[in-house]
Amino acid sequence: MGKLSTRALPTVAAFLLLSTASARRKDESIPHGQVTLSDGSSPQLLVTVERVCKGAIETSVFADSEGRFSLPGGSSDCEVRAYLPGYRSQSVRNGPDLGTLVLKPRGTNNFALRKEQNKQFSSNKIAWKAYLTGLDDAAKGKWRGAEDSFHDATTVFPWNASPRLCLGIMQEREGDPVAAKKSYKEAIRLDDQFVLPYVYAAALEVTRGDWQEAFNDSNKVIEFDPQSFPGALLANAWANLNLHQMDLAEKSTLEGIKLDAEHRFPELEYVLGLLLIDKQEPAGAVEHFKQYLSLDPHGPRAAAARAEIENRQQPNPH
Repeated sequence: MGKLSTRALPTVAAFLLLSTASARRKDESIPHGQVTLSDGSSPQLLVTVERVCKGAIETSVFADSEGRFSLPGGSSDCEVRAYLPGYRSQSVRNGPDLGTLVLKPRGTNNFALRKEQNKQFSSNKIAWKAYLTGLDDAAKGKWRGAEDSFHDATTVFPWNASPRLCLGIMQEREGDPVAAKKSYKEAIRLDDQFVLPYVYAAALEVTRGDWQEAFNDSNKVIEFDPQSFPGALLANAWANLNLHQMDLAEKSTLEGIKLDAEHRFPELEYVLGLLLIDKQEPAGAVEHFKQYLSLDPHGPRAAAARAEIENRQQPNPH
């Protein structure tokens, strides 16, 4: 084989540069952005970024340790928002550059600014590196790798609640609710003033039917800040409904609907429909079942809501 002509070298170099530039442009065409807290810092917690299309969450990813994220594909008709319980994010139209999504506290407590706790935690370089690696792996969709990294962080530095919380979130995503609940409870034991483990524990306990525990944990969240956690109000409503505490269930449901301006928790409407059936107000119940379906037509309660509507719209045989 002959030698490569020196006259061809500029062409090869140009090709390589063009390929690199094309790859960069291709990467930049993927919708991307960054999440920060209101002080400009990255949350350094598992923050979800969601693409919402026609009211339904189409895609969700995690932001990495520096708050960066990228979302695959999607229509420009959709919107993108960040989600961290207790915080509000603006929604932006889907596109290549989504800019910075700022998380602002719903209430007066900026609880994600855990500077003192993280200062102690980050002083242990091995544990802190494992924790940040876990956040980065979660952002890449490497659930098992993230779970392993968070577990390593809890082993090396077992006194901080954040890696326990993140470990629980990964365990729940990986389909191990028993381990997830244990991690959430351990996070609560380590720091009973950190509200997020209560939020995630209560939501998980609802799915498991652990009604008394869901009641206890969601009540802790509401006591912490009654104006910031519509998801905890939903968990509290479900718990009270199943514990036959109807007045408390109705109170939590109405408060949750009032707070949930983004309609992220449409099941609040479904629970209110069930409560109105119990109060023998079928017409009102039907309206709330319809509202639930308009917000989440393919949701987990959609078939049940349609059945409830059909049963109450049957002609009276008498």
